[in-house]
Amino acid sequence: MSEVPVVSIVIPSFNQARFLRAAVDSVLAQDHPRLEVWVVDGGSTDGSVEILRGYGDRIRFTSERDRGQADAINRGFARATGSIVAWLNSDDVYLPGAVRTAVRALEAEPGAAMVYGEGEIIDEAGRVLAPFIHTRSFDLWILVNAGDFILQPAVFMRASALRAVGGLDETLHYGLDWELWMRLACRGTVLQVPETLAQTREYAATKTSQGGWRRLRELREIMRRHGGRRWPPGARAYGLDTLRRRMPAVFGPSSAGDEEALRGRLLPRLLRPLHRMMANVIARQTMPYPGVWTDGWMAPRAFQAIGWSGEAGAIAVELEVPSASGLLPLRVEVAAGGKQAVAVAKAPGLVSLSVPVAAGPGPQPLEVRLRASRSWTIPGDGRRVCGVLRRLSFEPASDRRVV
Repeated sequence: MSEVPVVSIVIPSFNQARFLRAAVDSVLAQDHPRLEVWVVDGGSTDGSVEILRGYGDRIRFTSERDRGQADAINRGFARATGSIVAWLNSDDVYLPGAVRTAVRALEAEPGAAMVYGEGEIIDEAGRVLAPFIHTRSFDLWILVNAGDFILQPAVFMRASALRAVGGLDETLHYGLDWELWMRLACRGTVLQVPETLAQTREYAATKTSQGGWRRLRELREIMRRHGGRRWPPGARAYGLDTLRRRMPAVFGPSSAGDEEALRGRLLPRLLRPLHRMMANVIARQTMPYPGVWTDGWMAPRAFQAIGWSGEAGAIAVELEVPSASGLLPLRVEVAAGGKQAVAVAKAPGLVSLSVPVAAGPGPQPLEVRLRASRSWTIPGDGRRVCGVLRRLSFEPASDRRVV
């Protein structure tokens, strides 16, 4: 029987006494037998330290000035001894069984760098406002170019992967978790579990609510850093969402809390058509269609991203062209890292392509663009497709399987 892994939970906190006990209690209530809790307090003066002392040896804590949230969390990770780690902000809480669920998923997939689950949004009093609706199956291209669909407190990471990518970027203030997910996805598999693992608190004093245009600039820079696009769809979406956060009565609510605050007011009722239009535009940006469905069918134009180590190698692509494609030849183009490969399918079957990739800085996401000369509609389905994507992977030059 394998040894039960130690799970280390880091709780960064600063003057959050009103929420701190709920956060710590939600960790201690987990049924995992080997838990380590580190609370990294930033020198609070609101009674937080007295609360922490009351837990005795059930937790460990420090209370000293730090350089911000990312610095505090990294300090906690440096002290953590667990092979699985996570951080829980002091105004968030875990739901029962969260740690057990995460451990089970990571133990079943040794190559996984992190796992995430579903979540809920709660208010200052702990009342559930809504489910976190943005969670979706993992897609690196969407994560990099469209937005963060992973709820931070619902994430657990393998400590070795976290150390390999260097922890949180301490220059970031608003998107530090999102940027970390991108780097972790280049070190190993990212798993999703369907269970609700955590609740995040939404109220006026949070960083997200108060970030404004400064937050937008940082988030756009993160997307440009890892995706290379000047104005990715996610940057446009976050810009529109910033307008909503600044003037929710005019442009519509951006959160469950805003929706509750605007209920019954006259101006929001009169401007509902504008609210719906804004919500639809944002949705089209944050849920772009990258061109490959979960069942493998590919549109005639598609964008994908894969984790790249920075090593020289090749992007290997295999597209199955079924008999439904007709008699005319199908031209397939694949482009990545400034290089391109072309193949022509004259009959049904498997089309294989390989695009060379030179060594470069990594790890980082590598965008792959795929295009087919023609397509057809699946009968009774409505999707416009050119074939089934059977393989898309990076093969290092040191691996003889490079095609």
